[in-house]
Amino acid sequence: MRLRLLLAGAAILLLAGCGSVESLSFRTPPPTPASSTTTAPADLTGARASGVAGAGGTTTGSIPLGPGFATLSGIALGPGGPVGGATVHVERLVGDAVGSVNVAAQPDGTWNLPGILGGRYRVRAWRSPDMDLTAPQIFFLGGTDNKSLTLQLQQFGAADVASAVSPNPPVVGAPANVLIQVTAQTVDTTGVVHATPVASASVLLNGDPAVTISIPNPAVTTGSGLAMWQVTCQQPGPPSLTVTLNNNPSAYPVDIADCTAPPPPPPPSPTTATSSSTSTSSSTTPPPPPPPTTTPTTRRRGR
Repeated sequence: MRLRLLLAGAAILLLAGCGSVESLSFRTPPPTPASSTTTAPADLTGARASGVAGAGGTTTGSIPLGPGFATLSGIALGPGGPVGGATVHVERLVGDAVGSVNVAAQPDGTWNLPGILGGRYRVRAWRSPDMDLTAPQIFFLGGTDNKSLTLQLQQFGAADVASAVSPNPPVVGAPANVLIQVTAQTVDTTGVVHATPVASASVLLNGDPAVTISIPNPAVTTGSGLAMWQVTCQQPGPPSLTVTLNNNPSAYPVDIADCTAPPPPPPPSPTTATSSSTSTSSSTTPPPPPPPTTTPTTRRRGR
């Protein structure tokens, strides 16, 4: 009882001294760590947080969240409405130190965290493996405030396709390798979104008639989500390659430059041309006649 009176008195003095919450200025909070369990230096309180009554979870870190007289509550919503079973991660920030608690949303998406202290708070939410709130809400909570939050989660899990081509641009008449990786964005149990490779997916590479595609096509992705083909352009211009997954009509474009014509052969070097010309000339010009080999005779006069 004495502790509650002291806390209430401190809250009244704080509010009276500051005038209004809006007049307060705060430092930018530290980034949210990947794990739902956060730790911080014990330079401010020196004691671990105790469980918060009605929180539905266990607090962690060096900063206590309660007991107090404030309440946080709200609802977690997704594209299709309330997100039952979502994890609401509530952090209380004091300087660089953090204390946190996870609260489970009810089947109707609502959640409630009563009996907590005032201060700076950061709240985010997720539901593994398909929904996440990527931008947390940060605010100041008064010592006796009752604040309600709407947490709008995004849907994850759709497939994504990345491509690489070598050489790029392809050369007409020469094979080029097309590599595809299929991934899906999933939310882990700490609310972090990862790109996870999709194995054993059927991937069909489509191109216009001016492109020859190697078989097998469709190909099946490896454990790393990879599939590869060889393509050969028959004429210059855009090859217009796309891929479809598991017979789904949605097509993903392959980022590839226009096919280029092969370079012309290099002109003959001057040395080669002179040698050829000399060789041709010597073979076509007849050799000069040999010099005479007989000695001319001299006539004598008669007497």
